[in-house]
Amino acid sequence: MAPSPPRTFAEAVESLLSSLSTEQRALLQSAGEPELIDLHFTLGMAVRNAMRVWDNDELLRSVADEMRPIAAAEIRRLTALAGSNPKAAEDIQLVFGRFLTQASVCPDTASAFILSQVGQRLRDGRPDEEEQMLEDRGTIQPSRRRKAGTSDFLRAA
Repeated sequence: MAPSPPRTFAEAVESLLSSLSTEQRALLQSAGEPELIDLHFTLGMAVRNAMRVWDNDELLRSVADEMRPIAAAEIRRLTALAGSNPKAAEDIQLVFGRFLTQASVCPDTASAFILSQVGQRLRDGRPDEEEQMLEDRGTIQPSRRRKAGTSDFLRAA
């Protein structure tokens, strides 16, 4: 029986982190926005399928909750850059404002946000919880990553 899909954003991030191969970790760690967009039909699809994002309303709501403060900060940053241009400020609100009020996000947005936040976490150098626990117990050496190859996550998709 397949494991149940993650119900929260935090569970989704942990699930993905624990399943990535060394190459996938390196790819996400170094990926900028253009590279993340390129992953939509590969790793992004694996996320959507393995996490059953299409019918996982609880996860979609949790992702929306996680996106709100980031969207609010981006609105403030861009509005400050727009200065005294009212049209630019209006456009910024139009583009990002929906993230402040949405109860849920679409599956494509959810998978893209999960991938981007996993990449950010890897860039920040924070190990996933399972890896940290194994390091703390002395079972694995610090900084040791999963072996290369097809990850459990992609096999489950």
